[in-house]
Amino acid sequence: MGILTSPPGSSLTLGGMEVAIRMDARQFRAMADRCHELLRVAVRDDLREQLRQWATDFEAEAETLDKTVDRSGIGKARALQD
Repeated sequence: MGILTSPPGSSLTLGGMEVAIRMDARQFRAMADRCHELLRVAVRDDLREQLRQWATDFEAEAETLDKTVDRSGIGKARALQD
């Protein structure tokens, strides 16, 4: 996966270098699904709560991106390509 420019605040620091990251709604949903999978095997309550919170956050991000894309009309163009 390539590195794309992204809005301020969507970056990751790796080895002292700041890397811009742009994720789409599908990727956030995949991360939420993974959290739900891990919930089935997590033993500690604190880990289960963190996974629940991450899943909720990732789903909210996906919804926000969907709404942003729909308003801009980009979603329609991408849907036609898929």
